[in-house]
Amino acid sequence: MKSVPLIGFDVGFGQTKGVSDAGHELCIPSWTARVNDNAMALDRVKLIVDEKVQWLVGDDAHRLARARLPEVDSSWYRQPEFRVLTRYILDQMGTRAARIVTGLPVRYHAEHKEQLQKTLQSWSSCGINLEVLRIIPQPVGSYFYLAMDDAGNAQEGFENTRVGIVDIGGGTVDAIELNHAKVSWTVHASEPRGVSRAYEYLHSYIRGKGIAARIADMPAVMAAGQVRDGKQVLSLERPIAESKRLVVQAVADIVIDLWTNATSLDALIVTGGGAALCRDELMKEFAKARIMIPDAPHLANARGYLRAARHYAGQRSVPRSGSA
Repeated sequence: MKSVPLIGFDVGFGQTKGVSDAGHELCIPSWTARVNDNAMALDRVKLIVDEKVQWLVGDDAHRLARARLPEVDSSWYRQPEFRVLTRYILDQMGTRAARIVTGLPVRYHAEHKEQLQKTLQSWSSCGINLEVLRIIPQPVGSYFYLAMDDAGNAQEGFENTRVGIVDIGGGTVDAIELNHAKVSWTVHASEPRGVSRAYEYLHSYIRGKGIAARIADMPAVMAAGQVRDGKQVLSLERPIAESKRLVVQAVADIVIDLWTNATSLDALIVTGGGAALCRDELMKEFAKARIMIPDAPHLANARGYLRAARHYAGQRSVPRSGSA
């Protein structure tokens, strides 16, 4: 009999990630689009069928249907797109059943945790069978990844410590404190517009130069460092630097509000897609603190959810990896 896999699920406003104990690590843009046009060229495209509706997911949705990322909404998990993204990850992993740990933004966790669990379990009626082991605040996933072992004990160097975590996602910036490996519920913050504030700034700059552009293309434009307008190439070095500064400043403001100074913490973990985008700038901003940025920070929460799942399911795991 095939065993039910353990999976760490991170369905975000910018990206959807899944990490399983079978070694799968998946990350896709959280784009979805219904297939309403039978004339669309769908050869070699993976379609997701959910409740008898065909969906495009990820890059296919953006390329063929110009889909948009979801709006930041505390109850997004009730929308069919959330289930479609989850179904896509499960399909890619070759399963319809899993034992999972997932998370919610800090500001939504207390109010929506029970409803999210009920929603996930209700999907059994449409062929998705999930045993929800835990729903934790999203930044805590990265703490599990870097600081905890599968028995729920602190790794060496994290015993009896006060750790701040800032998770820079696509739609939110979340922060929380863990003291002696316990969540400090009185010390947390959530701000709207995570990495999106950098993309919005860059998009506005390009449009201001009279160049047609879509905000969904900004990740690729930022990676290229330039944009083409006919035969001309416009360098974006300065506006990219300014857009990153907006993200770093948002993190710095949260750190000041919660902890006055990052040096008051035993460690500051900065994680999420924004940590990958602004790694150098963040390391410089918090050079006097013990700052830790995971390898592949966009996957750190999902990897931590898997570690948490192993702990709660009583299973052993492979060693962690991370960089400071």
